[in-house]
Amino acid sequence: RLWSAAEQTGLPLSFHIKAGSSPRLSYQVGKWQSAAFATLLPLQLDEALAIMVFSGALERHPGLTLVLAEAGVGWLPYFLARMDMEWENLGGQLDYAPSIAPSELFKRQVIATFEEESLAYQYIPHLGADSCMWAADFPHTDSTFPESQHSIEETLGMLPAEERRKITALNCAKLYGFEHVG
Repeated sequence: RLWSAAEQTGLPLSFHIKAGSSPRLSYQVGKWQSAAFATLLPLQLDEALAIMVFSGALERHPGLTLVLAEAGVGWLPYFLARMDMEWENLGGQLDYAPSIAPSELFKRQVIATFEEESLAYQYIPHLGADSCMWAADFPHTDSTFPESQHSIEETLGMLPAEERRKITALNCAKLYGFEHVG
């Protein structure tokens, strides 16, 4: 019922990074665990994405938009290729398999947000500029603010201006219904 309600109202659903899957790791200031935890954290949305694709939730609700908040984009080309491979190899043997490739469902209905990611410009062509949103993570201590413009230039400066504008402003405006503002 949640997926239907979100689809009917046009409300995007966001899955945000979580505590991770290992009870041995947590963010501990000054300890090695903090670096390991912070490295693994964005990848924790892999399970949510695979479930939404392979359970049929996205396909049954084509008007539903899923946001992977603070997930980063670097892991996604590999993960989408892996899901496509499993879909091709196992699709006929599963109790449910989407009728279209997982990577196409992603491009149609999922948006991943990212912050400072030096190779984002290389990954975005695989995901589609419409499926990505840049974030500053303000007011957290790891925010790019007040150097956000510099961060955008370093991260996305190699992309065409139209794609940069989508990723830094237009996709967000469209997602949250502010298309006609300003």
